[in-house]
Amino acid sequence: MSFRANRPEGLEKSADYRVFAAVPGVETELYCAHAVVGNRFRDYAMSYEKMTFCSLDWDFSAPLVLTVKPNRPWKEVCIRPVHAGIPYTVEGDMIVIRLDKPQKFSLELDGDLYRNLFVYACLPAAVPEGENVRVFGPGVHEAGELLIGADETVYIDGDAVVYGYIWAKGDNIRITGHGVLSAAKENHDVNRHRVQLFHGDGCSGLRMDGIIMLDSPGWTLCLVRCRDVVITDLKQICFNPNSDGFDICSCENVRIDDCFVRNFDDNISIKAFSKDNMHILMENCILWADCAHNMLIGPESKREEENRFCHIYFRNIDVLEHKEYSEFFMGVMAIFCADLAEFYDIEWDGIRIERMTNGRIFDCNYVDAYAKTFGKSVRDVRMKNIDCAAPVLYKSRIKGMDETHTMNDFLLENFRIHGIPVSAEEPSFEIGAYVENLVIR
Repeated sequence: MSFRANRPEGLEKSADYRVFAAVPGVETELYCAHAVVGNRFRDYAMSYEKMTFCSLDWDFSAPLVLTVKPNRPWKEVCIRPVHAGIPYTVEGDMIVIRLDKPQKFSLELDGDLYRNLFVYACLPAAVPEGENVRVFGPGVHEAGELLIGADETVYIDGDAVVYGYIWAKGDNIRITGHGVLSAAKENHDVNRHRVQLFHGDGCSGLRMDGIIMLDSPGWTLCLVRCRDVVITDLKQICFNPNSDGFDICSCENVRIDDCFVRNFDDNISIKAFSKDNMHILMENCILWADCAHNMLIGPESKREEENRFCHIYFRNIDVLEHKEYSEFFMGVMAIFCADLAEFYDIEWDGIRIERMTNGRIFDCNYVDAYAKTFGKSVRDVRMKNIDCAAPVLYKSRIKGMDETHTMNDFLLENFRIHGIPVSAEEPSFEIGAYVENLVIR
């Protein structure tokens, strides 16, 4: 059996929760740390709150029992994603949770989204061996800019907090471990230059798994002209404007799997600055956007010649929050066609929307925002097994622009709002005049 309570003591300890873990032969208190999240109001005013997270490693050879003791009065508790069906009982002022497998979840008291608790209960992380392995062991590391080259591995121990940011360039790079990479000490002023927490430039064979990414000043994980990338089990909590979770820019063969990300801006934004985006897969992930989209394709291409966004798939995704007060940028799912781009073979399958404080389910549109001109075409888009349990405040949209800028071959299959299958007369949908071959079944 292998159990470990990760203790990133370089982070501010939270006073909001105490969490105790028990497996056969081990009972211990977990280290609960604060993480900053952003709350944007309808008048675009901002506040910054401190939520809590904790993490542990366990091989799940036997059940794990967590006991959560909030340090404030409460009446109701919710553990999300609801779809995960995580069992719990309330015993006095404590919540007792039983886990039989690895889980990442949010515990929320009385509907409070900003003083909630994230728990990351994961399988143990192996320590890499061999040459070109850079190890950040337990404790605090003032790393600043980390330049990572070909065939290098960075391991961040579960008890480590690395203050800095990573710039990776080269093939066969790996970033692993269950520790924290934080840019909290970098500039966050939007009027000055801001770094990205992780930037991969022209990488092939990049692997990232396990780490916790906090407080990115700008884009959190950016890939530019990369190919054959696998990202698994990442956790992100970021509060700053433009703190997109994943910015996939002109990449090919990227798989993002089993990640839990909470960002102030788009959770994933797919862009094409220098070449096509092809074969992008996000699956088995939990997404929480305090502002903007959860899954956005386009509009940013900024190319003079034609380019493609194609073979892009989202599968088995839980959306815990979508909140956006600008009507233009609403949409849990969105395609913004701009800059002479072609969009085709795009699929969302198995998307569960649990909460949508303000926004719309999807938006497929021609735009010239963040672009020089409108895009070229959108076709072969499939939305299958979509389940929205949240109130729908704004209509979803599929809108062509004119006879030469149409939306073609759209399929909405097993699309449900509050458990009710939608039809062609769905009042919460706006279907434009230049939409051809739309099928709802």
